[in-house]
Amino acid sequence: SSAHSARTKTTTGTRMLFARSTAPAGDWREVFQREFVDALAPNCSYAQTAKLLRRCVRTGAVSFFDIERNPEKFFEAHRMLAKRANDCGPGMWIRFTVQFNLCAGTVVALASKSQRARLKEMQAKGKLGCFCLTERLAGVNSGLVVNTRATYDRERRLFVIDSGGGGGGKKKATSR
Repeated sequence: SSAHSARTKTTTGTRMLFARSTAPAGDWREVFQREFVDALAPNCSYAQTAKLLRRCVRTGAVSFFDIERNPEKFFEAHRMLAKRANDCGPGMWIRFTVQFNLCAGTVVALASKSQRARLKEMQAKGKLGCFCLTERLAGVNSGLVVNTRATYDRERRLFVIDSGGGGGGKKKATSR
């Protein structure tokens, strides 16, 4: 159909535009705004934001490695999406920050060469990652209120996990 053809052309054009390292700074902003920010419908569903984020990842609109290679672009993309967080629901904004900061950002900062190569493959395929740090009663404030501690036992060569009682403890985290 012509709608599908136009979408394919736009996506292909987007991929090419983002891939050009010599593109003027304004070019990526215009495309990112149109393809990923303005594309957000009010109160987007989980499935809609996942699909949009996968496309954002796959096209390289923002690279997982922009946090170190092009931080101005990295943070500008965050600002652009943040402006829409209130009217389209927090889903895309939260997913974007988890994907690019907590998941990919951690790998970029701490990974080996082979792990970084896997992250690059993940981006090329449009795969989403996750970041899990929580315990019962902690929710999204995990970094502030988590009671669980891991202590390395040199004799046994393993980590001993102490949930600290109370709200700590095992909680199954899932991701789609």
